[in-house]
Amino acid sequence: MKTNQLLIILCGLLAGLLALIAPQPAFAGGLHIHPVFLGGDPPPPSSIAGGGNLQAIFAVAAKKWERVFRQGPDSWDITIEYIWADTLADGAAYGDEKLEEQGGTPVRPTRALVRFRNTETPNGFFDWYADPTPNTNAEYEHYESVVAEVIDPDFNPTGELINIGRVFSTTETGPAAGRADLLTVAMHEIGHALGLDFRYAGMIEQNTGVGLNITSPLPFAGAFVFLTPGNHIDGYESVILMSSAPTPGRRDLISSLDALVIAQLTSFEEPDLSDPPGVPKVKELHCCRLVLGPPPSPNKLPVPDIVQ
Repeated sequence: MKTNQLLIILCGLLAGLLALIAPQPAFAGGLHIHPVFLGGDPPPPSSIAGGGNLQAIFAVAAKKWERVFRQGPDSWDITIEYIWADTLADGAAYGDEKLEEQGGTPVRPTRALVRFRNTETPNGFFDWYADPTPNTNAEYEHYESVVAEVIDPDFNPTGELINIGRVFSTTETGPAAGRADLLTVAMHEIGHALGLDFRYAGMIEQNTGVGLNITSPLPFAGAFVFLTPGNHIDGYESVILMSSAPTPGRRDLISSLDALVIAQLTSFEEPDLSDPPGVPKVKELHCCRLVLGPPPSPNKLPVPDIVQ
């Protein structure tokens, strides 16, 4: 073998060795969710439709939250274990969440457990819809984007508007109609794991008892957001993802207000409040939802025209 060829081979081997022993780069800035499926039997066929599986759906839900918090100067890693379970916390109909570890600077959730109901559907509740293609919204024919007026700490409207709902809905036919969307519930429970949990230091320190003040450098600094005693966002009916219960036949995505609340609780300075990929462009936003506490009765919005 010629000397030049031997030198080339030796240089290649040396480069490979150096790559193996060199320090590996840490995760880039932003949120990184590490889902761990603990198993459990799925619900009986009579209580779930669609053909999708929890692992694929939960992975999509995690990616949707990662997109919101993908940028920023620091990294945030959280492991979320999840399981089908026959017992949930009191008052939980579809799923529940428990914060298990938190830490770092600033202190953020680092480990949580999420459980999903796998029993026959209790009276008064709805069967599951497990989307076989959770990256799309093909089973939902209609979409609306809803905004509300921002209020200040004295509960006075400020004139600013913020997105509070990105809502897909379906008609009375099809597998998703009249069922609780498993993807919506997964996103909701991950939202609790990311900070809307009474065990979390950020919630303990910042919850005034009725709500949360948004502070600089976040967008909408000076705004006030109502929270319920059950760690949900209040005052915007049920269009917001982090309200208290899913609506059957509907898929609620992460709204700007959902993202803003988690960002405030966790001191995450650069949340992405823009529309996610894949939602239709609407000709007009629906405005305005009630902002001064929960509504006295449901108020169904008309479906907007959609620009194809």
